[in-house]
Amino acid sequence: MKENIGREHHSGKEQNTLEKQPEKNVAGGFLFRNYEDAELARLEGKKIEQLEHRMKYEDSSQVKAVFDKAISTRVFQTPAGLAYLRELQLYLKQAEDLDGSVQNIPVYQNYTQFNKTKETYLNFEVRPSDKMKNQLQRKYNKTKITIGILIAMIVLMFLITLTGDNPNILNYENALINKYAKWEQELSEREMNVKKRELELNLESK
Repeated sequence: MKENIGREHHSGKEQNTLEKQPEKNVAGGFLFRNYEDAELARLEGKKIEQLEHRMKYEDSSQVKAVFDKAISTRVFQTPAGLAYLRELQLYLKQAEDLDGSVQNIPVYQNYTQFNKTKETYLNFEVRPSDKMKNQLQRKYNKTKITIGILIAMIVLMFLITLTGDNPNILNYENALINKYAKWEQELSEREMNVKKRELELNLESK
């Protein structure tokens, strides 16, 4: 009974993608996308073997107890394990000596993420809301204004530094030349005053 497991149907790009998966991703007749899922299915297969070794199908109540327990404890979650639960469910529904209804098998996988027409997985496109767009636009405008102010301040500081009277790294040479020229002029004036004073003294002495 445990070997009778359903088949998956693939198409287009999904089929080509799965065919490239290594054999280690195969378990219970199912080709899984990754090794971890396949390994989980193999573990479930071992549990199925243990149950089958102890199962007494002539006792429908025992089969139902195992079926209900497996569902409540979520022992089987992969397609391979769920297929085994489906076989037990069909057996219980056909049992004539069974009292009570047979519960449905819960499926824990969310299949709404699959796209049946184009690709297996949907490419979700995250689009910002109008409110978010407005916030981003305001931040962008503030950033431009801030950058403009900083640029204006840098230019102003450059002009002040370039045209200021105090020596700095930009006008140091001009300031030094002007300073020495001023000193030379003062020395010349002092020298002329000295000569003028000497001339006056010479005239008085005569």
